[in-house]
Order: sequence, then structure tokens, then C-alpha cells
Amino acid sequence: MNKSTDQNVAVVAFDMDGVLIDSANSIEASLLDALQRHDIPIADDFDLRAHVGKPLEELIHLASAVPISGSQIGLCARSYRLINDSISPTELTVYPEVVEMLSRSAELFPLCVLTTKNENSARRQLKMLELSKFFVGIFGNVSDSTHVSKDVRWIEAERELSRNQTSTISLIVGDRASDIAAAKQLRRLSIGAKWGYGSLSELDNASADRIAEHPSAIPSLLKELCN
Repeated sequence: MNKSTDQNVAVVAFDMDGVLIDSANSIEASLLDALQRHDIPIADDFDLRAHVGKPLEELIHLASAVPISGSQIGLCARSYRLINDSISPTELTVYPEVVEMLSRSAELFPLCVLTTKNENSARRQLKMLELSKFFVGIFGNVSDSTHVSKDVRWIEAERELSRNQTSTISLIVGDRASDIAAAKQLRRLSIGAKWGYGSLSELDNASADRIAEHPSAIPSLLKELCN
């Protein structure tokens, strides 16, 4: 994978939750609040950190102690977004070493964010945390009614980036098997983020091209894989 050519620019993507920020507590608080507002009982064994990265509608289904209809899930999802969009920067944690890692990585390649969370929420949170400046694009779920898989959004993101200059998102840094699977589906590269919500075995089983123990390892791995 070359950094760039006259015809094409290679872009490196980062998943957001579990890679750049630890947002599990805010997601869980918003989710449980939304469920309670709609009188949906919460499953005793629900463990959010085991499922961060899955679509919101699936999280609602998993968190509910009883079967719920599609319309209930939709109402709960809308409440969740209203609640979560009101959180403050103090409720989100940027992982240690991430700012320095992004600064060093951005000197090597253009960077973008590729997430399954609502795109407006992603943009707002990254701006609050002063991380937006590192990215040429922030791409997430743009519809409140339809979830798009990461590999599909990946291709859409490339088209949006290519409006000004032909670009290929050639590698993703992610913490879940779904990130690695999206890269493999498109025959791209991946780095597993061990510090995130996914386990080492999950990343190993998904066959990530490399696994980073800490954010500080990312720039050197990008050099290794992308040059």
C-alpha cells in the first residue's frame, strides 16, 4: 500500500469508540436512561462493554429483559440520541497516548474516522474533545432509521473523500472483529487495537494484519504496512 500517487491518496481510518475514546460509561448511561423512559426492563446480565460497536438498535434489543417491537426499539433509539447528544466532554475519555499518536500518524497519512455511531454525534463529540483537527473526514451512520454496515459506509466514505482527490481508505485501526471483517471484505488492511473493548482473542480470531498493544505503536505499524 503506497502512501499516495499522482492519481490516488491512501487514507487511514480509525474506529472511534474503543480506539480513540472510552465512551462506554456515557453510552451505557444514555441507553439505560432511554430504556427506563419507555418502561422497558433491563436485562440483569447485560454487559455493554461486550457489545460496544454494534448498531444502537441491536444494543437496545440486547439490553431489554423482554421481547420488544421494532417500533419500541425505534422510539428508544430516538430517546437515546437525544440523551447522548447532551453529554459533556467530561463524560468522555480520550485514551492515553491517542493525541500524540494522531499527531504523528497525520504526518504520515491523511486520517479519517469510520464509525457505526450516528455521524452527527461522532462529529460533535470529536469536536468537543478537540480531535476533529486530525481528520480529513468523519463518517458514521447518517440515518436514524437505517443502519449501514461498516464495509458499505467504507465505500461511501471513499466516494465522499474522492470529490476533491481520488482516495482509498486502505487501512483501519479498530478494536472489534467487525472492523477487521470490513477490511477483509474489501481486501484492505487492519490493525487491531488491543486497548479497546474487544479482546485479544477476538482480534486474533478475526485475523487482524497486526495488533497494537498501545496507541503509541500505531505510527510505526502504519509505516510498516503502508510503505
